[in-house]
Amino acid sequence: MENRFYHIDEKLALELIARTKTEKAAQWGAWAEVHVFENHAVLGMKGMYYQDKHFFARDVVPYDIIISKLNRLAKKGVAVVPILGYCFRETDGYIIMERAKGSELWAGAIRWDKERTLTFAKDLAEAPQKQFDKFVSDYKAILDMGLTVDWQNIENFFYDSSAGFQFIDVRTFSHAIRHEENITLGCKQNMKAGEYLLPCLEKIQDGFARTMSESEFNTLMKNNKIIFDKAKTAAIKSGASAEMIDDALNSPHIKIAGVNANLKYPDHKAMEA
Repeated sequence: MENRFYHIDEKLALELIARTKTEKAAQWGAWAEVHVFENHAVLGMKGMYYQDKHFFARDVVPYDIIISKLNRLAKKGVAVVPILGYCFRETDGYIIMERAKGSELWAGAIRWDKERTLTFAKDLAEAPQKQFDKFVSDYKAILDMGLTVDWQNIENFFYDSSAGFQFIDVRTFSHAIRHEENITLGCKQNMKAGEYLLPCLEKIQDGFARTMSESEFNTLMKNNKIIFDKAKTAAIKSGASAEMIDDALNSPHIKIAGVNANLKYPDHKAMEA
């Protein structure tokens, strides 16, 4: 195993990796599993080296570039969660990062947890506008650094009432842009309408809505409309046009609860019929 623990003591890093062998993962998928500890998170990765190395010089591992850029962003106050180091053997390995503060965006809705969803919506609706503004400015700083976030995976975004929005799983554009010069030198991208609206709760299924009372449902929709208004304000303040956001809402791909979806409490009788 080749160790590259740039910003964490090697002994501690190896202890954390050893714990992944005996403790249950918080999340897992086809290519990775995530273990969350007191102050750190460890990602066990399959194909972490192979999937990117084709686009870089042979002696360069993509994560070296990512770690360096994340450090530069963090020093500027951008709310990225830094990678502290990694190790690998052939194509597989482990990535160690700081533990993000707060919780994943809308994790309650993803897991059909009514109480968690209602509480999170209230907290986010009460969040100051400046946190939404910083979400946009931080996102743009990440793009300007030639990095990106998998924005279609909402679990790559965290929120904490004091820390605000945070970004994890920040990486290069190598999966989207197959051109080494663009990747290594950085390719600037513009934010898409859907990215500005990431703080908003997307359309929820009627089955989940029916776990709520009509009053709880209406409160959730009201709070999400407040969140949408703050996200839209942040987008416009950063230079996006109101027309761009409005056009996005008219597309079939962006459905925001309480804005252009879930506009009324689902009818239980219709379900029974």
